[in-house]
Amino acid sequence: MGEYTAKVAAHVAGMLEPGEVVLAAVAAAPRGAMRALAYGNARRNLAAGRAEVAAFGVRPAAQYVLALTDRRFVWFRTTFTGRPRALVGTVHRGEVDRLELGVGRVLGQRYTELRVSCRDGRRCLFEVARLHGADADAIVATFHGLPDAAAG
Repeated sequence: MGEYTAKVAAHVAGMLEPGEVVLAAVAAAPRGAMRALAYGNARRNLAAGRAEVAAFGVRPAAQYVLALTDRRFVWFRTTFTGRPRALVGTVHRGEVDRLELGVGRVLGQRYTELRVSCRDGRRCLFEVARLHGADADAIVATFHGLPDAAAG
């Protein structure tokens, strides 16, 4: 477990189901967040991202901590400083078909895209700042290393 994941696990322990364990975590924002930071006009730039997270049953927020537990994916709205504040959505791990990384770019700056695809066709893209790129790698590797990730 990485340092960031350990901090998140300690902070959210009381917000999880009894016995649930955080395996990996990453700070992420909905699609369009990086463009909104670069160009402004958050309403236009974040519209697609907000629609995607709503389809996942996740309440809209400017930034999330996405945690992979031994049971599910859990989204937490964050405080101004980035600490998990409140649970705003969950998806059972078995519902997620694919978790992939991509690369985005805005104004010449690269960031990581974390793409979540469910078995029922829902898809959602989260943007991860370069600072948290290793955490994005870790959450994908952890998901793909779990016994039922490939089997469903």
